Amino acid sequence: MSAYRMYRLLYQKFHLYNYCIYNIRGRFFSKSNYKITTLFENATKQNISRSYINSVLSPLGDFSVSVSDCRDMNNNLPSTHLSFWPCLLNYASYHDCPELRRSLTNYILSDINEHSNATLMCTLKLLGIQERYTEFKSLYDYLLLRLNPVEKKVFQNDVAKSVARTPFWKDTPELLFSSETKKCNNSAIYEQMCSSALKFDTISSFFECMHKLSGSPRENVFHEFFNKLNGLEEEESVRLVSQLFQIMQTHRWIITYEIAECIQRWFVNLKHERWSGVLSAFVNRGYLCSVCRKSLPPPDMSQFQFSQMADTFYETVIKGTDIESLYLTATSNEVMTLKRFVDSQSEPLDCIIDFMNLMNMRKFFSSDSPGLQVAEVLRQINKDFNLRRFCFVSKGNTIIRKSEFWNPVKTLGNQLGISVQKFCTNSSSEDDVFLLYMAMKSGPQCYIVSNDEFKQYRFSSGPELGEQISRWQSLRQLVLQPRGRLYQKPSKCDLCVHGNLETGWHIPYYKGHHQKFHTAVDSWLCLHRLK
Repeated sequence: MSAYRMYRLLYQKFHLYNYCIYNIRGRFFSKSNYKITTLFENATKQNISRSYINSVLSPLGDFSVSVSDCRDMNNNLPSTHLSFWPCLLNYASYHDCPELRRSLTNYILSDINEHSNATLMCTLKLLGIQERYTEFKSLYDYLLLRLNPVEKKVFQNDVAKSVARTPFWKDTPELLFSSETKKCNNSAIYEQMCSSALKFDTISSFFECMHKLSGSPRENVFHEFFNKLNGLEEEESVRLVSQLFQIMQTHRWIITYEIAECIQRWFVNLKHERWSGVLSAFVNRGYLCSVCRKSLPPPDMSQFQFSQMADTFYETVIKGTDIESLYLTATSNEVMTLKRFVDSQSEPLDCIIDFMNLMNMRKFFSSDSPGLQVAEVLRQINKDFNLRRFCFVSKGNTIIRKSEFWNPVKTLGNQLGISVQKFCTNSSSEDDVFLLYMAMKSGPQCYIVSNDEFKQYRFSSGPELGEQISRWQSLRQLVLQPRGRLYQKPSKCDLCVHGNLETGWHIPYYKGHHQKFHTAVDSWLCLHRLK
């Protein structure tokens, strides 16, 4: 495969691309807003990559191109093809093309000053994939000198991702510092650091990295850890696994079924130490494990600093963290009304119900007597959890404002001695943020009734608070069901690793491959020594 033929094949595919570029430029050139021109041109240039490149190169397999041929091809490229080399480099990084990778990186490194920052970033990534660490370090140092402060901010995550895969992984936290002050989620990069610590350093370095994760790492990190134990004495291996479990306990991680299965298989296959590992253990009403009959502790709500959580949630999600996002999800009047409502409570609320979610999930809107059906929901919650102070949170819905809706609810309140309030927002507002804030302000005894995962608000609140909200949901959210039983109850006991090397462990995990962070976790891995 000659470089000229490869270039011609690609160039034919780019005719449509050039047509789009020139038409966009012509359409917006006469307008005063040149930012639109730049935006469209850049977007179009970035969009040429996968489909065009793949359709030409995939049938060709792996091949090499000389540095001189690459240089000739670069000289013949039209000026519009600023993303030509990044496209090729990205293709080589995502496909099994070692010869093409080597050819491209050799060429880029031979003319390093002639290429864009984007091209050099892709080259840095490829050098890491090829494990050419000496050349990686040289290009990495060059980029740090070449990039100006603004460019460093633009490319810092790309550099960090590449560095995290190499023996220089310890430089990564410094590269991520400014993005972490903006509450960016860098968990994937920290996971890669954990993998690099195992590959290039010691297990103690791996444990240090694990403490920096905002949540449980993905399966590959656990698999790499257990592979690292191969060749060690069994007693030492079990001790290191015990340290891993202590980290999981400290951070209250809940693992996936695949990881639980990996751990169970590792213990059962030990040759000298005899262990029993049983998946799908559950906890009964007496907090007893169904397998070993040992007692597990009830939910520990002291882990949640509710007042601090509520204040942080209020600032980051309801108001926003800067002037551009101020009152992004609520009007200033609603925020003031919310404050007055919360401050007016003589006692904390016991249960806050997502009214619209309840009405839609159970199809109460189409019922002749929605008030009566809602009253039965309240009766069931009172029976199951002995809750007495309820509040509906809803958009300004007509049903919740009608007296005939409230008559059955008031009758039930008189029968059971419960109180039911309402908090209504504008129809365009995000009522879920009020629900979460009110529940946090109400403290550890308050339950939420909704089948919403609240993903958006967990993300907006930042990695640390988002993780806390997930754990809190699994212990205090009644997840509404569309049919059959009204709701799925929260987890019965404290959701973290329990036990030690002497007594064995109980490890909670999500059943199935799709994690639903707001639902109860009732599956446990029971590990204990055999006598």
